[in-house]
Amino acid sequence: MLFRRIMVAVGAAASVAAGGAATLAATPAFAEPAAGPVASEAGGAPALTGAAALTPALGGPAAVAVGPAAAGAVSPAWEAAVAVGPVAAGAVSPARVVAGGSPGLAVDTLRTGIAEPSTQDTAFLQAANEINLAGIAQGRIAWTRTTNAEVKEIAGRFMVDHIRLNAEITEAARKLKLKLNATPNAEQIAVAERYQAASAGSFDLLYLSTQLELQQEAKRIADAQVARGSDASIKQVAAEAAPILAGHQKMLRDATS
Repeated sequence: MLFRRIMVAVGAAASVAAGGAATLAATPAFAEPAAGPVASEAGGAPALTGAAALTPALGGPAAVAVGPAAAGAVSPAWEAAVAVGPVAAGAVSPARVVAGGSPGLAVDTLRTGIAEPSTQDTAFLQAANEINLAGIAQGRIAWTRTTNAEVKEIAGRFMVDHIRLNAEITEAARKLKLKLNATPNAEQIAVAERYQAASAGSFDLLYLSTQLELQQEAKRIADAQVARGSDASIKQVAAEAAPILAGHQKMLRDATS
């Protein structure tokens, strides 16, 4: 299935680098043309600098350093992450001790002293993770299919931004020992399949209109987290994401005006 192959292409395997930084590198499953959103001087999307980098062989964002990672937080396969999907969160099986030798009294020692996230915090992290994974995978399809320079630039920018945004979401979930989904939700996957089936003449408008809906939803849940979230660090993640998501909406509106 083409969507699975694209997910593999933008998928990431975590490796713990020297100095404690977790580096997410692409796990290619099939060959792609070398031309990708890697060099702005070639007319493509801006190249990543700093924490994130593009891999020319994949034609899209493929690796990003996400800062300190828990020891052993390594994704075993592409299913555990899409780009910067839930790599650290849930990657380590929690150590358990048995009180009094009874299996029925198992205690999760890794969660000792860690407050449970609120329903709002958990819902935000899960939804934001899925939106970011969708933005990456759908952007990959758009980058490959479109022949319009402006649409290609938008797709490249969205891939870069959603990789970076999901690095923050993943780190927040890791701290809470919250397992995130490894793929976009069913509706988002269905949109990606519509992209694959669309004719060349209808693709650009379909991509721009559906991405506007995705970015509006992303901004809505970020605003809701800022207003109603309980965890201050997760509220900060949402607050920092909001202007980026608003910028995405402006790019889309400008492209269709």
